Amino acid sequence: MLSADEVKKHFIQPGYRRLFEAVRRKMESMRGRVAGRVVLEQLTEEECSRLSGLLGIPCLSEDKLTVKLPILERRMLESRWRIGLAELVPLVTGTPLVSNHERREQKLQTWEQFCDRLAELCLRTESCRWVEKLRAGEGAGTRTLKSLLEDEEQRAFEWAALIVRAVDELPCWEDRKERLPVFGNRLCGDPHVFDGDQQLGRLLHQVLSDLFDPSSGGTAERKRELMAEAGLMADDLSSQVFLLGLKPISSERFRPIFDTFYEAGIPVILPLAAARADLVWESVSRVYVVENPSVFQTIVDAWPSGRAWPAVMCTSGQPSVAALKVLDALVEKGSLVFYSGDFDRKGLEMASSFQKRYPESFCAWRMGSDDYVAHDKGLWWDKEELRILSTLSLPWDELLIETIQKRKLKVFQESFVERLIKDLLIHF
Repeated sequence: MLSADEVKKHFIQPGYRRLFEAVRRKMESMRGRVAGRVVLEQLTEEECSRLSGLLGIPCLSEDKLTVKLPILERRMLESRWRIGLAELVPLVTGTPLVSNHERREQKLQTWEQFCDRLAELCLRTESCRWVEKLRAGEGAGTRTLKSLLEDEEQRAFEWAALIVRAVDELPCWEDRKERLPVFGNRLCGDPHVFDGDQQLGRLLHQVLSDLFDPSSGGTAERKRELMAEAGLMADDLSSQVFLLGLKPISSERFRPIFDTFYEAGIPVILPLAAARADLVWESVSRVYVVENPSVFQTIVDAWPSGRAWPAVMCTSGQPSVAALKVLDALVEKGSLVFYSGDFDRKGLEMASSFQKRYPESFCAWRMGSDDYVAHDKGLWWDKEELRILSTLSLPWDELLIETIQKRKLKVFQESFVERLIKDLLIHF
């Protein structure tokens, strides 16, 4: 019988690799038994040559090769190698044979030990409850942490431990407030650790949703409200909106600023901190909302000197909490919301969101199928975007989704900004 090193040296050649990887997977699914069959397709020339000799049958690259494991084992035992698959496969693949059942048991045991370690860190019933939900596979973040645990056990534990500490030290337990970046920095030295675009930020939001309001949505507005319930205050300066032609009537502090910018034709950048200041806006019959700063600025640049400004808002992408707060106040006073955005996924998602938020006040501005087909420049929708498009509700034009799905062209606001300007000039 040849030595293990000699066997390994021969069978680790590329011509055998795919076969024995497939055999390993099959044996693991059969709890280590030599049973069943494997199928290889699109064999390389080297595989054809090697496997023809090993199996004693002609192997052609265009054929599917079906190998029955009991027959393969018998050939191996009767050959000069005199080795069974249970010994050969781990030797060649470098991976011990572990049945799928054993692997599931190992994962379950690892998860139990992981949750045991976390439970030792909990100081409050709220964090204990989250860990017990994790243990049962029901807690917020279970899938994220299990996936991370398979590849980076230490990192997974550090993440979960930080969430436990965050729950234990939420400012709301002491009836106080703390800025989210300050909170993150205090816990781990990183002020951005719980930012909304970070994985730990998303994980914390999921856990807080589970604790305070399992039915809460994922909008930026609701996330801020949820954080506030936990005593965590977001940055009120980065949430902002561009405004022109709007003036507050209730604030002696802010009115001079708006008047000055209005006369100069300069947009006001209103942060959430100011939008929260109980501003009461002058009544306007319409507020025009555009998605893109370049379109907003083009409207400003083209507006005739000395002519009264229309009420125009730019969200610069998805509407911030500041933008929604201003729109809510205007709609409450009777304003109609004329929204215009890109004919792409984000632009239409925004349109759908505005329509649902302001069902009696929303007007689609140059967002119909006729407007869409009038332009032939843009980029292409991909399959996933088109799939998501089919889930949207666009009740102002029943043909729009079907038209886009057939044409598959994204059309951006910049293509029809001149049409938007003409609309504004007609009404003002």
